[in-house]
Amino acid sequence: MKAIIFDLWGTLAYTEPFIGEVIEKINELINEKEVFTKLRRNWYTEYLTTEGFFEKLAKEIKLDEKTRIRVIEIWDSQIKNARLYPETIETLEELKTKNIKLILISNTTPIGEQKVKKLQIEKYFDLILYSFREGITKPHKKIFEIVLEKLKLNPDDIFIIGDQLDTDKKGADSINAKFILIDRNNKYDFKPKIQSLKEIQKYIN
Repeated sequence: MKAIIFDLWGTLAYTEPFIGEVIEKINELINEKEVFTKLRRNWYTEYLTTEGFFEKLAKEIKLDEKTRIRVIEIWDSQIKNARLYPETIETLEELKTKNIKLILISNTTPIGEQKVKKLQIEKYFDLILYSFREGITKPHKKIFEIVLEKLKLNPDDIFIIGDQLDTDKKGADSINAKFILIDRNNKYDFKPKIQSLKEIQKYIN
C-alpha cells in the first residue's frame, strides 16, 4: 500500500458545535431554508468566497446589511470551533514515517480550507483536494482520478478512509480502490471498519 486518501470531517476532524447547528441558527435568522440549502449545495462546487456567497444570498432573499453581517459571523464561527480527534496527529505522523503518501479530499466550501489551516495539518499531506476548488464533489470518480494522475498511483496502491458510505465508499468503488469505514460510534454493520484512526496500523503492517 503506497497511499491513503482521507476524508476530513468525521474522519480526522470535527466541529463543535456541529455544522448542522450553525446552519440551523442561520435558517432561524433568515427564514429562507430552501433557498439557503440550494445555494449552499451549489457552493460546494463553486469557487466563491464567503463574502461573495453571502452577498449572493442577500440579493436572492433581499437580506438587509445588518443581518448579512450577522449571518457571516455565525458562519465563520466554525473556524475557531474546528477540532482534531485526539489520535489524528499521532496517526498522521506515524504514517509519514512509513513513507506512505497521504491525501486529503473534502467536499467543502472555502471555510473547510480555512479550518484545515487553523488545525495546522496541511504539512502532513502530499495532496489536498477541496471540492469547491476542483468543481467536483465525492463520490464522482473524477476527483479521485486527479489523485491517481498527480501522484502516479494505481487504484490497487491506495486505501480510502472515510465515515460516509454514500460519498467515501462510493468514491472508492468508482475507481475500484479499497475502502475502510471509520465508524466512531459503531453504528454500521460494515466491514472493514475501524472506530479509531489508530486501528489503521493493522491494515498496513
